[in-house]
Order: sequence, then structure tokens, then C-alpha cells
Amino acid sequence: MGDKTTFDGSLGASLRKGRIERKLSLREMARTIGISPANLSAIELGKTRMTVDRLRAVAAALDLSMSAVMREAEKSNWEPPELAASASINFDKQQFEGEWRVFPPLDVDPILASAITCFLEVGYHGSTIRTIASGANISVPGLYHHYHNKQELLVAILDLTMQELFARLSSARSEGSTHVDRYCLMVEALALFHIHRRPLGLIGSSEMRYIEGSERTRVASLRTGLQRMMDNEVAGAVHDGEFATLHPADAARAISNMCVALSQWYSEAGPLTPNEIARQYARFAYDIMRANGWTESSSAEFV
Repeated sequence: MGDKTTFDGSLGASLRKGRIERKLSLREMARTIGISPANLSAIELGKTRMTVDRLRAVAAALDLSMSAVMREAEKSNWEPPELAASASINFDKQQFEGEWRVFPPLDVDPILASAITCFLEVGYHGSTIRTIASGANISVPGLYHHYHNKQELLVAILDLTMQELFARLSSARSEGSTHVDRYCLMVEALALFHIHRRPLGLIGSSEMRYIEGSERTRVASLRTGLQRMMDNEVAGAVHDGEFATLHPADAARAISNMCVALSQWYSEAGPLTPNEIARQYARFAYDIMRANGWTESSSAEFV
């Protein structure tokens, strides 16, 4: 009995590519694997699913191994993300073009600046609208004219954070010519942000838990989208044989968290400049991703 596990249409593009490279017509290929041309066309267009048995038949017709077919599918599906998860946020991809390492003073309105200060000093729950209004030299009714409540202020701060992160990492990524270059540049940008924008980084790390309802889901999806933008380059580097870690997705998350933690401990009194630390972190990321084959039994090498 054949394996009934099915593969979705994401394999279709690679199968069509292999068929065309081998100068096989749709009709010839369909006849070889015992299906109708219409069915094969639907598979290639991603409109239908196929079983493992059928995938084996296609691979045999193309004189490819199953693993080769899967690798080709991954390669053909390669699309650097256009930040679909950021649809709910506006940012200019060219905003920091060539200048993503430059951090001018944060330009926000006085109310948001006061909220950032209050949230840092006493936390979201410890802050009051009255205190925030006082810090902005505005009346409480005046504050409510701009922001309906404290929750809206917190959401605005996190949106501001995500806008700048998406713009800076997109600009950094655009300078790379390979998956490795693009990933390491994004790590450098992420590290720099959490050094130069420590207040935003700290609020994002500690106060995100207080966002409620659909806004929490939306902001969480933005964070996921940003990580996926980085994961995409990691997966590409793995595919190209440049990264060899056994757990690239886990390593990518660990590296991102390492960068985020900079907002908690960085000090201007330290021996390294922000740029030196960021480049060092990019090198850490590269070394982690290049690692392979380490097991607990080989730990004696590190003693």
C-alpha cells in the first residue's frame, strides 16, 4: 500500500522547473507518471496535493532523487519576505538607507517622551496619566485629546519600536550580497538598536505583557515577522552550505535574544563602542551558525 502522506503545492514550481530543464512537455511527463496533463498542471501550479508515491514517480521521471526534489522545492520557494507581517505598521524601507548605523535623538512628541520616561522609571502599572501629563507639561484633558488612555500610549511606543526596527533591519539587509552577509548585517543592526534605543528595548522586553486584546496579537505578529525576516536568511545560508549548525531556527532565536539583552546591560562606561559591540555580536552570530558536530561527548575539548 502506498504512502498516503501528501505534499502541498509548494513543490509544484520545482517540478515544473525540472520538467522544463529536461525538455519534457506537460503531456509527455503526465503520460510517464500515469496522470492526466490537467492533473499535472494543477500540481505544478500548486492547486492540488500529491502523495509520496506520486512524488516518487515524478522524481523518477525527472531522474532525480527524492531529496534532490525536496531541495529544489526549497530553493524554488525562496522568496526574501516582503514583511507581510508588517501590514499593520507603516515604515519607510529607505528611511535609513546607508545610515542604519546612525542614531539621532529619538524624535517623539512630549507626551510619548514622558510616557517612555515614566514606564522606565516605575513601569506601566506604576505610571499614571496624571504623572505622564505632568512630565509633558500638559493638562490631563489635554493629554486625552491626543491619547485615549495609558494602553494607547504603550501601544504607540511599541509600534514606534517596530517601525524603526523594520526600517533599520531592512536597510541593513539590503547591503548584503549573500544570505550570510545579510543575516550578519541584520544582527549588527539589531544589536545597535538595543544599545542606542535602550529605553525602547527595555519597555518592549518588560511591558509587552500588559498589552491587551487584539493589539497584543498584532504586536506579537510584528515581532514574529521581524524574526522570520532573519530566519529567512539563515535558512538560505544553510541551503547554500554556509551555515552548518544542527538547529538553525533555535540558534537564530538565541542570537536575537542575545542582541535584545544588550538594552539591559550596556554601559557607555564600558571599554567598547556601540559599533564595536555590534560587529562583535555579528561575529558571534556567524561563529554560532557555522558550528556543527559538537556533542556532549566532545566537551573535553572546551575544558
